[in-house]
Amino acid sequence: MGKKVHRNDQEAMPRILKEPFWERCLQKKISKLRAELGRLTAFLNGRRTKKVLKQIGVICPNTQFSPLTTGEIIRIKDKKTQQLAVTAKRLARYKKCRERKQQNRSFTNDERMFYRNAVRQNTDETIDHLPNAAEATSFWKDIWEKSENHEQSPSWLVSERLQNENTPQMPSGEIIEEEVAEAIRSVSNWKAPGPDNIHNIWIKKLPLLHKQFALNFTTWLNEPQAMPEFLMQGNTFLLPKNGHTPNPTEYRPTDTGSFN
Repeated sequence: MGKKVHRNDQEAMPRILKEPFWERCLQKKISKLRAELGRLTAFLNGRRTKKVLKQIGVICPNTQFSPLTTGEIIRIKDKKTQQLAVTAKRLARYKKCRERKQQNRSFTNDERMFYRNAVRQNTDETIDHLPNAAEATSFWKDIWEKSENHEQSPSWLVSERLQNENTPQMPSGEIIEEEVAEAIRSVSNWKAPGPDNIHNIWIKKLPLLHKQFALNFTTWLNEPQAMPEFLMQGNTFLLPKNGHTPNPTEYRPTDTGSFN
């Protein structure tokens, strides 16, 4: 298209999640306490080699001047055991707090992704056996293509119209180029495209298109009948709800349309 695309390495490369500093410190402390408890247990079990005695001397520096009795070793082991329990509980508490903050942030930024991740944690989405294509098509066609006759003027709708007949209509809005850029900034780059087969990253990286998008969206907002028919279509994917994958009713449909 004659336009150079500048790639942001931080955006294109997969992000490697590192453990926070406090978690690494606590895990290091837990590993050290477990190692010390193992050496104390070996000493109490009768292993008195030079290596074990040297390690006990590091754990209990006072043994260089006065040998420790078995009772004192047991007391030090109990103390180390309590320290290990306290540190492990602190690590679990900190992890739970961090997970809660991450979930709050995820819920604020993308509620759909938050609920999807919550479902994935409780279900196994591994597909062992695919459902029969004819059965799946028949089941979902019966839901989507079956026409329903609804009451056109129920009593509650008539009363609502009467109560709001003097309510002023919302003025026709205009979508500007900055609003399009702000909306596309938060979507995933390589999310599965719709029938247009355009990935979101190209809409992000080609800002010259945002002005035309804004004009089209404004037109379709004020004149819905002017929207092209292909923009009302989408690709549907079936995600398993549980491990009973041969059953087409145990799937959750998700749709990808154009400009998603």
